[in-house]
Amino acid sequence: MGKLLILLGAIAGIASFFLPLIHWEHKDPKVKLSVSGFKYVSGVSATRDLFETEATLTPEQEKQLLDDANEGLTKARGGVYLIYAPVALLILVALLSMAMGLGRGKGILALLAGGAALLFWSILNNALTEKSDGLLSAGLGMTLILAVAGGGILGGLFALVKPDRKPASSAA
Repeated sequence: MGKLLILLGAIAGIASFFLPLIHWEHKDPKVKLSVSGFKYVSGVSATRDLFETEATLTPEQEKQLLDDANEGLTKARGGVYLIYAPVALLILVALLSMAMGLGRGKGILALLAGGAALLFWSILNNALTEKSDGLLSAGLGMTLILAVAGGGILGGLFALVKPDRKPASSAA
């Protein structure tokens, strides 16, 4: 059961990397921008084709919006990079547990990865909700980071309570 939870948490982490992690919204004119972890890693810079808007923008408005978006996205950059470190660790634990079994050592690593994912999620979510003046909000990718935390914590606890048994070696 622990192996399955860790694997599901790792899959949720991979999915969160490609789904919108952060939404940026401007009120006047009404413009929205969604950014995934993949866009951050590949180099995020807001461009006109990333915006969702129904309003027609003047070149001055467009330049101001691009500058505002890049400034807001840059503020969250460190937290975004940090949030995927526990995801990478949980993916590694999931792969190792599928190949070699899930023991207490890997259970502790999964538990730590899940706890770190929860900690980093709370820090980034706090930064998005309190320090962005309502311009930044969490996307579906942020919600999946909670699934990573749950999979890591629960899978790690299951592994600590009941680790996989090693096959008995046959004496010849």
